[in-house]
Amino acid sequence: MAEQRLLDLVASLKGLTDKNKVDWQETPEEGVFQAAFPEYTIKIRQANDPYHYDNAIVVQIYNANGAQIESASDRELEQLAPNTQGLHEFMGDLFQAARRKALGTEKAVSDLLSYLQTLSAS
Repeated sequence: MAEQRLLDLVASLKGLTDKNKVDWQETPEEGVFQAAFPEYTIKIRQANDPYHYDNAIVVQIYNANGAQIESASDRELEQLAPNTQGLHEFMGDLFQAARRKALGTEKAVSDLLSYLQTLSAS
């Protein structure tokens, strides 16, 4: 039951992130991004996984006091919940979207394209 709710949470985060409705931010920890909600914060990170070629994607939930109240990796969810094939790629896409949003990648690419177009026009 809890695993299904976590899967639903990840799916909702992915859908809303794709619609640019989740405000992902950088954290002091490199490669960790967070989104704050009333009373809770969600963090997403890649974690070394010595048993797999790809790094695991970990989603963590913190309460208002900063205590971690839940943590689950794509690998754990794949093992606990049936019919979750492809979850690593799905959570990897969420991680990359959160990263791009937090780091301002889209703005950087747009700014650089504008600058390059200015150079080529002169």
